[in-house]
Amino acid sequence: MIKTLVTSVIILFSLASCGRIDNTVYPGYEEVVKKFYTIYSPAILPEESEIKFEKRPDGWHITKLDAATFKNIYDELFWSKKSKSFLELKLKKVSENSTEENQENKSRMKYALRSWDKRNYDFSPYYGYAGWDKDVIDDYEDINGLPDSTLYALARAYSSYSGNLISINSGHDLPERFDLPDGQNCMTAKQLELYRKYQYLALENYKKVKALNPNFETLVGSIDTKLSNEQMAIFLNLRIYQNEEEAKKELSQGLYNDFILSFAKNMLNSCEKNAILFTYGDTDTYPLLYIQSQYGIRPDVLVVNLSLLQTDRYINSLRNKILSADPLPVSYSPAQIKVEKRELILINKNADDKPWELSKMISFIADDDNTYSTGTANYPYIPTDQLQLTTPNGTISWKAKGSYFLKNDLIICDVLANTKLNRPIYYSATGLTGNFLNINNYLQQEGLVNRLVLANQKESDYEFADVNTKNLYNNLMNIYDWKGLNTITPNEHAICSAYRVSFQILIYDLIAKNQKDSAKKVLNKCMELIPDNLLHYDIYTTSLIQAYYQIGDFKKGNEISKVLIYNIKHNIDNYKNRTYDSNNEDWQEEITERLNYILKQYNQEELLKDLQKN
Repeated sequence: MIKTLVTSVIILFSLASCGRIDNTVYPGYEEVVKKFYTIYSPAILPEESEIKFEKRPDGWHITKLDAATFKNIYDELFWSKKSKSFLELKLKKVSENSTEENQENKSRMKYALRSWDKRNYDFSPYYGYAGWDKDVIDDYEDINGLPDSTLYALARAYSSYSGNLISINSGHDLPERFDLPDGQNCMTAKQLELYRKYQYLALENYKKVKALNPNFETLVGSIDTKLSNEQMAIFLNLRIYQNEEEAKKELSQGLYNDFILSFAKNMLNSCEKNAILFTYGDTDTYPLLYIQSQYGIRPDVLVVNLSLLQTDRYINSLRNKILSADPLPVSYSPAQIKVEKRELILINKNADDKPWELSKMISFIADDDNTYSTGTANYPYIPTDQLQLTTPNGTISWKAKGSYFLKNDLIICDVLANTKLNRPIYYSATGLTGNFLNINNYLQQEGLVNRLVLANQKESDYEFADVNTKNLYNNLMNIYDWKGLNTITPNEHAICSAYRVSFQILIYDLIAKNQKDSAKKVLNKCMELIPDNLLHYDIYTTSLIQAYYQIGDFKKGNEISKVLIYNIKHNIDNYKNRTYDSNNEDWQEEITERLNYILKQYNQEELLKDLQKN
């Protein structure tokens, strides 16, 4: 994911009184988080655990999740619905005299308040614990006249519940969960009918949200995009659990708007033939699967979602040819990755500092005798954090991050060891690359995708080893389809920002190679395609201003600077009107500092004075 920094502002929706259920009394997520971290010390339980906030039918709970077992090791009611008040917890309170403790609390609170998930806490009557979906369904499914936010929460609950029927979703092992055999075609006709029933109830409620509020925003985009993604989620689950023909029954015309379809097409067309493309979220996965299956666009590219790659059924579903894409080359057998096997692999950094070949690592972890005991559990491990992949054309080497890694990282390593980069490997540029593999210096920027290449490690402002100038220029200037760009919704700004960042990377690459005429063409096209009235000038735009100054076009650079200064002074932000927090003040300060530096550097005194005026 070139790091697409997406931020926004939360609006606390007050749920209207809904007949026999009234959740208007619940304080919002932000209030609960601030209250907790203002009073209680972060050092309340063992370090290898995570504080969680759970909005339950009886009120807000504070829990702690053990990082190793994923089970709660602490649970206490913090705000009571019955008394409509906060309760005192049996926890250590923060000391007023401890500067270090207070700073730690502020840091944790800031992190919690930046959570994308907080919007779901405020929309949903209950949220953040295993079983929230069933509780919402039980209390709200028969109520008429629900507001759009509660209907949205009910739709998400139906979707979550249907997912829990076929797999352990979010740690919630339902008593009624299907006991499914391994392999495809595992659901009986009755099970398939029940799964579809709850998925269709989710779709029905999303449609009700759209009818009430066509401009309703979700974390993945417009309500239309959410509806389309939900439809494709059903498609993908049926591809995994049943078969391709059953999945195709869920396809229909008219999913996704022109902008999302163009985005999907551009991403696939960035890849070479027979590539593997690792994606991250809903909107860089489902639209790609849709245009492949519905319209036959680039069916040779194997789209692999990294989140789903944590599950054995999804991995196993990729072992066979999909459309015209070759299978995912995995050496681990289905038995070796079944359910909880090799979910988490420890990294013992002190035992062996010599680099290990991926193939050696894969074999070591495959041996069930190679385990390390911690607490009451045994985990597979590797005795080094130094890894490498040797190919016929060169070597990639890196230092693994963290103290452990997960099954999806293991499978990626297995794929790399098996392909040795003879098959093109790409990552979606709208996702995070700073994972266990720590291979940013081997990622080559080519637009909406980053290709894994054999490149010498070097520092880069954009965390890439290199830029494929020819491919990136051709993609942005000639290949990419820009249909629908002028009709984007606020929550599609993130994709638009990814385009803007790709233009920036190409521009600076061209300037570094002294191709200033080409850089100017790219700059002008970027500004023409993505002007301020489409996507407000922001932190990324400062780099475009600097690029104009570097190629000597001060007139154009100053025009953009004036608009950006106006945006700063009038608090105009791409994300502040969205329905979750942007920490807008932090962004404004950062933009101001960056622009101030550039204007000083290029002696733009008049603009500098304007920027510094109150």
